[in-house]
Amino acid sequence: MQSAEQERNLSRTAEIFMSNGRLDDAIATYQQLVSLNPILADAWYNLAYLYRCKRQFDAAITAYRMALSNGIERPEEVHLNLAVILSEHLDQVGQAKVELDTALQLNPDFIAALLNLGNLQEDLGQPEQARSSYQKVLTIEPANGRAIGRIAMIDIFQGKARETVPVLQSALNTRSAKADDRAEIGFALGHALDALGDYDDAFAALVAANSTMRQATPPGYRYNPEAHQRLVDDLIRVFPARPAGDADSSTGVPLFICGMFRSGSTLTEAILA
Repeated sequence: MQSAEQERNLSRTAEIFMSNGRLDDAIATYQQLVSLNPILADAWYNLAYLYRCKRQFDAAITAYRMALSNGIERPEEVHLNLAVILSEHLDQVGQAKVELDTALQLNPDFIAALLNLGNLQEDLGQPEQARSSYQKVLTIEPANGRAIGRIAMIDIFQGKARETVPVLQSALNTRSAKADDRAEIGFALGHALDALGDYDDAFAALVAANSTMRQATPPGYRYNPEAHQRLVDDLIRVFPARPAGDADSSTGVPLFICGMFRSGSTLTEAILA
């Protein structure tokens, strides 16, 4: 009886720490909780999430595995989280695909896993397999903007921008499309028009897509230039100068590689490194 009450208290305390952004305290509390009762799948899941927030990816994977072994509900979501860590942070693309395949075996209609699989297949240079994954999404959710936009980007890459434009314009006019779907489609339309040299219309499409995306984003998650400036200033204060005697560079000048999403910045970093 005392143990059950202790579990409830630890769980409530951990949740309070999480909601207040006290991640280290939340981690310590969940560690205490799973030490007390190692079969609490939800506690392992929350601990994995916290490790992921702290970029402790190996620990996160271990915790996710414990959540799975203890019968977590909706295990397909855990396999998706594992795939994201493996592909985006640990460069284990093959193992990430195994996790996505497992998620889809558990739930063939899991849209997030299908979208991630398509993205992974694009990164692997498998456009037709990616197209197939996105098409599966559209059989489940015909107005899904991410799937429509990614298929369009594959078509643009394959020189079919002209055929893509009317498809995207028609999708934009679909009444069932939500704001974030219209934004995704609008960005793809901008790229298609840009590929055709129609720069004025491309710019207008991208401006409209950005506006739609901003409206669809909750206020707390919108880009705030003042807050970002404060973040940069805080980083400069924490790291005011490069350590003396750094032998990793012959010039002593750091090189920053910046780029938009999917623009090749990660590949550039890998080549230069």
